[in-house]
Amino acid sequence: MKTLTVISVCHLLLFLPVFANANDQCNVDSMAKIGAAIVKADQEKRIAHIRLSEAASKTLSQIQELQALENQIRDDDVAHQSKILDLVQRCGLPKGNLISNPFLDATLVVALHAPLEYELTIYPYLQSAAKTGDLSTIALEKLERRIRYWQRMKP
Repeated sequence: MKTLTVISVCHLLLFLPVFANANDQCNVDSMAKIGAAIVKADQEKRIAHIRLSEAASKTLSQIQELQALENQIRDDDVAHQSKILDLVQRCGLPKGNLISNPFLDATLVVALHAPLEYELTIYPYLQSAAKTGDLSTIALEKLERRIRYWQRMKP
């Protein structure tokens, strides 16, 4: 029995840095930094896409650049959805009735660029945040309208 206890303690000590790192991501400041980075990356690529697509006439290289950018945005959207959902499921949404909450901003931005299935998955978390006053009801209504729209469009 003592041997099992020693092994368990040894295993716990081996995995302690993994758990500590996971918990570090759950503090409000870390989540805010992650959220701000996601929003910045998302908006920079989308703005570049808009500028490039607004060009009246496009060269072949611009068309190829536009297609590559669209692929990057799509890949980033999937990665951001996964990151946000992982953090929300592990840590919950940051609390505190914050005036500006970069992680909640990122959660909304990512949800508004996501497929219906993701929106429906993240919605209960955002609904809960709105009920506690951590998210504006106006922001939640925007997502609700989008969900209703996509549900009507679904065959």
